[in-house]
Amino acid sequence: MTSLLQELSKRVLDRWAAVVFGPGLLFVACAWLGLRLGHRHAADVERAQAVIARFGVGSGADDTIRVGLALAAVAFAAALCGVGVASLGRAVEAAWGDPPGLLADRAAARRRRRWLAADRALTAELDAFAAAVARGRLRTAPPRQRATADVPEDPDDARARRRRLRARRDRVAPAEPVAATWIADRLALVERRVLARYGFALRSAWPHLWSVAPEPLRTDLTSAQRGYADAARLFAWGLAYLVLGLFWWPALLIGLVVLGSGRRRARRATEVLAQLLEATVDLHGRQLAMALGIACDGSLTTAVGEQIEQVLAKTLPEQPAAVSTGP
Repeated sequence: MTSLLQELSKRVLDRWAAVVFGPGLLFVACAWLGLRLGHRHAADVERAQAVIARFGVGSGADDTIRVGLALAAVAFAAALCGVGVASLGRAVEAAWGDPPGLLADRAAARRRRRWLAADRALTAELDAFAAAVARGRLRTAPPRQRATADVPEDPDDARARRRRLRARRDRVAPAEPVAATWIADRLALVERRVLARYGFALRSAWPHLWSVAPEPLRTDLTSAQRGYADAARLFAWGLAYLVLGLFWWPALLIGLVVLGSGRRRARRATEVLAQLLEATVDLHGRQLAMALGIACDGSLTTAVGEQIEQVLAKTLPEQPAAVSTGP
């Protein structure tokens, strides 16, 4: 038991150093250097070297004590920055999760207009392609299956244009937006698909599905969730560097790069998480029904899913209205 606790403590310390202290130390170093250089001398390498050299250890005991205290202060500031940005990362997670509010509603409406415009452009292109095929002006079959040789081939630029239009629409949202962010829409799409296919709400069924999921799948889900949290924390570091960029312009460039990286990582983690959520329902929804005492001989159907929803909703039967017998 002692060795197990030691190993767990080591893992916790390693992760704390990787996600909190290390990035915090780098940020404090950039802030310390940037505030001394400012915008005017931001790219002055010689001045930066001189600033760093003044931090060196002198020959006297007083210099050693001074540097030791400075290092302790830097370590404390790094830990404080790391904890603060970690809290900001949790706020970023909440913001990506489509918080309620007027601004979120306006963002959702704006994203819906963009998606519908992109979808109309893609639909028009697909309709034009289908009409051309119907008129025999385009050839989509392989060369050996083509009946005639005088029908021109579908140009590569037309295919590329359709791919670009589809990618532009999907960058807004994987389906018609209902939320303020791409991430919230992707997770909402999972709920809509589960409800349409199986007839129960994933949100209410998820704790029960987790209890019947095998350990390897739980590990994958936890890893995907951790990747999403790490991406949100990385995005929060980008915001911190943008603030530092108000005093030292190179931090603006760092912040923009970190923000872009965090956003891309968050989308990738969300996509993995969404696929794992659907896989959990597809593979273990039948086990959930059986665990709830609902007969499910074959695959999970909508009828069985509706029974699951009724059990999980725990709806009380309607009470008969009281009949007045008079005085």
